[in-house]
Amino acid sequence: MEDPALIRRKKIILWCAIILSFFTSMSKVLVPGFFSDDLLALGFGAGAVWALATGYMCTYSISQFTLGVFSDRWGGVRLLLFGGSFFVTGSLLFSFCTWYPCYAMFFAARVITGMGAGTVFLGLTKLIGDLYPERFGLIFGLAMFLGYFGPICGGGTPMVWVIEAVGWRPALLIPALLATAVMTVLAAMSRGAMKPVMPGNSLAALRKVMTSKNNWMLFGVSSMVFGAYYVLLTGVGQKCLKDNYHMSKLQASVLITMLAVLVALLNPGTNIL
Repeated sequence: MEDPALIRRKKIILWCAIILSFFTSMSKVLVPGFFSDDLLALGFGAGAVWALATGYMCTYSISQFTLGVFSDRWGGVRLLLFGGSFFVTGSLLFSFCTWYPCYAMFFAARVITGMGAGTVFLGLTKLIGDLYPERFGLIFGLAMFLGYFGPICGGGTPMVWVIEAVGWRPALLIPALLATAVMTVLAAMSRGAMKPVMPGNSLAALRKVMTSKNNWMLFGVSSMVFGAYYVLLTGVGQKCLKDNYHMSKLQASVLITMLAVLVALLNPGTNIL
């Protein structure tokens, strides 16, 4: 049985991870999002601007696939440290690039951010499984509910208010700084909380997963659902509403916010079932 003090420390780490997942979820929809016109004004083409979102999501998914193979061996805390460090580094780098535009640095920052965000999600999931194996579905659903407020804030009305209050460049820097503060607390609490790397063959479990017909059906359906959802949130939905229906930025953000709120509310409910 683990030391009670260590369990308390892991629970603090868990709360830090949930808050960090709020920012990683926000980062999925933050760029280009409401900043697409500002990035275009820097002289980048439309294809280059939307490639920032593509690079992020590709790296996000690749990191989950590659590092997920080793999650059981490495443990949740180690994954959170690894992913969180990359996430805050990429977030800060991107926000600073807005002052000194360099497309290569913009793209590299989004790739780094995506890799970190995907790993943070893995670490959070693994840590919940370690701490609450009997109530994994419920706790995971609640964690996703809280984390999914990130897209609500980053892709919805709250971000419009922040942009109007402080400008678009500081609006990108604020979540990066807040995520860095949370990551600092998580790193401080992780000392002595990482379990030793477990020996074994991680590829055996991967083969079992990839040879299941039911899993491939799930992969196909989820790819379409998540693809459609994030295409709407990352700015395409907002831009279509503004360009085709002549809505203001605030009106478009209200509809996108409603979509994100609905998804967030469904997480705890469906996980209970």
